[in-house]
Amino acid sequence: MNESIIDYSGYFQFPGLTALFTKNSYPFSPPEDRLELTKIAGFSSDRLVIPKQTHTNHVLVVDEPAFLPDTDGVITNKRNLILSIQVADCIPVFIADKSTQTIGLIHAGWRGVTNGIILETLNKLESLGTIFNNTQVLLGPSIRKCCFEVKEDVLNHFPTEYRNTDDQGRYWIDLQSMVVDQLIGRGILGKKIADVHQCTKCKNDQFHSYRQEGVSAGRMVGLMAIN
Repeated sequence: MNESIIDYSGYFQFPGLTALFTKNSYPFSPPEDRLELTKIAGFSSDRLVIPKQTHTNHVLVVDEPAFLPDTDGVITNKRNLILSIQVADCIPVFIADKSTQTIGLIHAGWRGVTNGIILETLNKLESLGTIFNNTQVLLGPSIRKCCFEVKEDVLNHFPTEYRNTDDQGRYWIDLQSMVVDQLIGRGILGKKIADVHQCTKCKNDQFHSYRQEGVSAGRMVGLMAIN
């Protein structure tokens, strides 16, 4: 794998599973970025699942290649089906249950998280027979509480335990902790949740960040599949 792609596959200890994430040095732009990453991973691009992300809590179980409108999470238990998302500060959430051969890939921004996308994902996984204490989760690079400054209109969507303030009246949100707590609250074991602890805004030399770059920001691609 080249230096513009991070390979998280080994974390899951799941034979045949591929989990990849691009850096800002990845040389391809939409729509070629997902297609090229699929080829690099050794899959056929005609097996690709592409959600049109709209910061919702909409999660779909898929069993065939598709372009999915208004969708921010995708789940499958089919082999050789390639799940994909794009992010630039939102949390890419990689999920795998080896016992049921089920995987999920979630675009978790603050709107999605506060509207229940993590819980909706777990509900969908449970409907497929997923046993949560067998499930592994990885939170990829995303904006963290050191940089996720918000105004009161956003702050008010969050319980107090995920809010941080300073003596100048500024507010920050710890979105990763909220996601982890929701996962654990539904039965995912804390020891099976990995957080890479990389802030996309702090590490803008490595990752795209909408907060840092504005509307011109590129996107990282997350990809997950079982061959």
